[in-house]
Parts: sequence; C-alpha cells; structure tokens
Amino acid sequence: MVKMACLWGIFNMRNIAVRTVFAQGREFTYTLERKKVKNLNLRIRRDGSIYVSANDFISDREVDGFVSDRAAFIANAQDKFKKAAQREQRPEQYISGEKITLLGQEYVLRVFRSDKESVSIEGGYIHLSVKDVNDLGRKSCLIDIFVSGQCRAEFGEMLYELYSPFEKYGVERPQLRIRVSEHFAFSDCFISLCFSSFGCSGTVVVSFSTVFLLVVTGIVLACSTGFELSTFLSCVAIVICFCNSC
Repeated sequence: MVKMACLWGIFNMRNIAVRTVFAQGREFTYTLERKKVKNLNLRIRRDGSIYVSANDFISDREVDGFVSDRAAFIANAQDKFKKAAQREQRPEQYISGEKITLLGQEYVLRVFRSDKESVSIEGGYIHLSVKDVNDLGRKSCLIDIFVSGQCRAEFGEMLYELYSPFEKYGVERPQLRIRVSEHFAFSDCFISLCFSSFGCSGTVVVSFSTVFLLVVTGIVLACSTGFELSTFLSCVAIVICFCNSC
C-alpha cells in the first residue's frame, strides 16, 4: 500500500510543473497541471498563486503564451486579493482616509464631527458625519445601516426586473431581506428569500448571484425544452425548503 502511494505521488509530480513567464514588466510564476481537460483553464487563488490545467496535446510554449496574454487580468486579480487580505488583517477603524469597498467599487472614507449623523456618497468618497468621531461602535452601526440601504435599493431593482417574466405564472413575489455578515466585505451582500410553495414555506439566505443563476436556468429550460417554468420554480422551492429544515 505504501509503495503504491509513493508511485502515485511520483506520477502526480510528473504531471505538475512550476513555470515562469514575463509580461507587462512583471514576473508570473504558475503551477501547470497536465490532466484530461478540453480547454486551457486558468485559476487565481485567494493567496495570489496561479494555477493552470491543460491536456497533454498543448505544448508548454502555448501555455506560456496563454498566461502571458492574460497578464493584465492576473495582475488585477492578484492586486484585489492582496487588498482584501490587508483589509481582513486590519480591522476597520472608520477613520478618514480608510478605504471601503461597496458593491464592487472602492471609496475613500471621510469622517466629520456633526450633531446630525448621516452617511452619504459624493464622488469617490463616503462621508460619515457622527457626533463622536472616536465612537467606533456608533460609526460601525451607521456604516452598516447605510450599506444595507444601498444593497436593498440595488438588489430590489434587479429583483423587480427579474421577477416580471414569472408574474404571469402566478409565482409569489419573493421578499427581499439584506444582511451584511461580519465575515464578508461590504461588497458581499446576501439575500434572504421568503417563499411559499405547495404548502411548504421557509426562509433561506443566498447570494444574489445564486438567485440570478436560478432565474436564468429556469428561462433556458422553458425556452429550449418546453419545461414548465412554474414547475421548475416549485421544485427549486421544495429543495430550498428541504435544505432549510436540515
């Protein structure tokens, strides 16, 4: 058994190589794994490392060119992950000059002392007016309320547009609830959908991208296979209800 494990490890090492390319004035070191895949696949991990998978018929030179052609994308992704890691290591103090990401856009925070507390966006800045500029708890609370309102307005409009095609099927309009988790950045808003179908009701918190994917899947099934859209949505509701009860 140990011998087989060693042989398997050696076989895997033969299929994995570390390569380096130079593009746009930067050096990019990536891990290349040879496996049975149809296309070249590129992945940027959260730690900034680069992983590429390719089949045996694609030469190393072609893979290098593939990575070089995507140098700008890779550099941008690595920079974003680096900034995200720095934010996680340094808790928000909500002081002037601090950067806050909201709905994918980065803003610079400006804090002012004022008897009238408020939060607003002006250009590339978030203005935070608070009675006590040293009260971290109050500043955090005001920012959280503001972020929740921004997410509600943005996602509420999108949900209204996505719901329109289903209204004629008698599908009940989902209720939208926003929560900002302390484990995620401000740009990561989650949706709590309240539903009721076939006597089964419940609430589940999902990302907006999941809701969008479910809607698109339903439309594609209805258009391409004639599958009843209302039946698809009912099945989704049942699955969600089951997961919610576990």
